[in-house]
Amino acid sequence: MKKKIIKFRKSKDIPKLDFGTKLFLSFIEAKKVSHPPIRKLDKKLHMYVNPCDKHEVYVFNNFDEYRDFYLMYFDSVDDSLINIPIITRGNKGQVVAIKALVNFLILRIQTCDFLDNITDEMCDEIHEKGYLSPLDIIEYWEENDICPPATSGLMEKGRCDFFGDCSDCRKECASHHMEYIPPEEKNIKFIRAKRNKNN
Repeated sequence: MKKKIIKFRKSKDIPKLDFGTKLFLSFIEAKKVSHPPIRKLDKKLHMYVNPCDKHEVYVFNNFDEYRDFYLMYFDSVDDSLINIPIITRGNKGQVVAIKALVNFLILRIQTCDFLDNITDEMCDEIHEKGYLSPLDIIEYWEENDICPPATSGLMEKGRCDFFGDCSDCRKECASHHMEYIPPEEKNIKFIRAKRNKNN
């Protein structure tokens, strides 16, 4: 009886790598995954919290393609900064980068850009409407040791795993809106009690 040979179809999106690079990726148990298609956009994309396997890596044909990936999210990029997620390069110039680190880097820069562009005048306008600004809500969450509400269907545990740092998590969550309704004192007590129960 003949053995049935199963052929796995290779993804066309992932560039081929040389034997040495493949061996290295195998040694560190890296899993190659396709990155989103790279295209030129009039409006820049926004990165959202998206936990992934720590072994997943993106493979790009070359550094220019890798840079173009970031240019879907930003007007310009600092090469020294985007070098951080790169773990190796193939012998034909392919770039292998840690997916989680690429995503986190984009998210962190977008969050910082958003918060840095909030002016005192903007905060005054928000306060006149009776709302809190993103900077106010971050301060509120920090002072009361509160986890921000889960967003994009991602539960608190998923956010903790992704960020590993409460401050980064709170800043990213606050960057979703320009205005926040001031929380009531009874809500603070309920949230604190829930958090202490979970810890």
